[in-house]
Amino acid sequence: MNSVEEIQSINHHMRLALDQVSEGVLIVEAESHTPIGPRVVFANEAMKKFTGYEVADILGQPLGLLFDRDYLPEFLRRLPLISQSTESFPVQKDLHLQDGGRERFNWTIVPVKDSLGQTINFTIRLQSVEKSAPAKVVEDSLHEDLAKSRLESLQIVSSGIAHDFRNGLVATKLALDLIRMAGRDNPEILQYAEDADISLDANADLATQMLEFTRGEDSKLRVVNLHGLLKKTARMSTVGNNVTPELSVQQDLWDVEIDSVQIRQVFQNIIINGCEAMPNGGPMHISARNASVSDGNSFGLPAGNYVVVGIRDRGCGIPRESIGKVFDPYFTTKPDGTGIGLASCKQIVERHKGKIMVESAENVGTEFIIFLPVATVTTPVEDDVRSVLPQQIHARATRHFLEESSHEKSLMRVLVVDDDARICKLASKILAHIGLEPVVAEDGEQAVMLVRQAFRETKSFSIVILDLNLPRMSGLEVMREIRKIDPGVKIILSSGDSSPEICNMSEWDGVLTKPYGKDSMELVLSNAFCSAHHDVPVM
Repeated sequence: MNSVEEIQSINHHMRLALDQVSEGVLIVEAESHTPIGPRVVFANEAMKKFTGYEVADILGQPLGLLFDRDYLPEFLRRLPLISQSTESFPVQKDLHLQDGGRERFNWTIVPVKDSLGQTINFTIRLQSVEKSAPAKVVEDSLHEDLAKSRLESLQIVSSGIAHDFRNGLVATKLALDLIRMAGRDNPEILQYAEDADISLDANADLATQMLEFTRGEDSKLRVVNLHGLLKKTARMSTVGNNVTPELSVQQDLWDVEIDSVQIRQVFQNIIINGCEAMPNGGPMHISARNASVSDGNSFGLPAGNYVVVGIRDRGCGIPRESIGKVFDPYFTTKPDGTGIGLASCKQIVERHKGKIMVESAENVGTEFIIFLPVATVTTPVEDDVRSVLPQQIHARATRHFLEESSHEKSLMRVLVVDDDARICKLASKILAHIGLEPVVAEDGEQAVMLVRQAFRETKSFSIVILDLNLPRMSGLEVMREIRKIDPGVKIILSSGDSSPEICNMSEWDGVLTKPYGKDSMELVLSNAFCSAHHDVPVM
């Protein structure tokens, strides 16, 4: 029997097998060539029983002959999305019968793909609702599955955007460090660079927030002291204005447990609103103090300890008739306002079990008062969104590294592996300024080749700074290949993903969280030189 005969025999037996099953089976084209859907290329005997049509009369007809015509346009609109998936999509819809009647069926649509992942047809299984087990499928199941598929696609796209966005932030942060080094004697340049750096950190938090939202992740609560967060947010939010933030923070301010990114958003929205209310500029008073609240207090808060933040502007004030509406969604007094900002502030604060209030007098100013409950857990305290604790812990090692003789450091070769040429170029300049010999690779295969070559020539790299997301080979694959070639090299992970399951892997000698700059590089490099595989410093 030749191959053609074998295929014909297989097809014959497959048709016989499908004709024996009690479920209806249809195979339709991958694309619609008629206004009422793709044509049917196969139907089993059960379809004859279900519809009253002869199988020969079904073949070549568009799916719309049989499928629920009330839902057909919506189904055809969604068919390309089903084609992109590898999952089956169940839906409960009517089957049109030859006698003009209808019967409810569970339809299960499955895209069939070739070896290249292209959809070549759709297989559809039909089972009578009356004869089937209690259906888990509901009318909107297709819609829900498609929504899930869209969300998964959004997550992939968002992850890619965040990766590229963070790479741009790394390049900007390193360029700002080079500007600082070149303009170290010019206070004005240093101030501009510092202001840009603060805004850059906020944009990095925005990328993180976008990813957490698309992944459906819960808020990341950390124990924080608000002093640093208020200071940075005030500076960032008043850049380009004539408003001068005046900060007054109690010296022994209690710690709070918050999502720093979200609370920063609250402070930022209120400060920016205050700046807009003061077009001619002036001072804005920002305070933070401890407060103990008893039962039956006038604020409607549970008894306990709170940190109270006050943000007071000297602007035009809020009209008396509007003061009770400022936290209502979509309420705004601005011509181009959305009415979302303060409503989201209220939601965020209440999600943190706190409270936000406002007091205002026209032509005098407005003050927002925020109560946040004191932290009840004991964990390492962040003074800011960017932790300064590791810098204190490892300061001695960093100082020792920076004071290393130029001759000893010149023998230290560092390989930077990143698919972004800007990062490779700017990181190399920073490394050269520190006194190290930089080498770059823009993909994993090139990195493995360079490490192998250096090891053979007894010019091994001291450290490899390795991006996690690389073309052709992932960062994890590259790291494990390098370990096989040269077990003595220190490998530092460079990634925007600071998830514990990645960062806490024992194979890493350090982690540079994107976006990183010169200070973070020096800290993690010094720890990689001065420590073995114990604690992994993350920056």
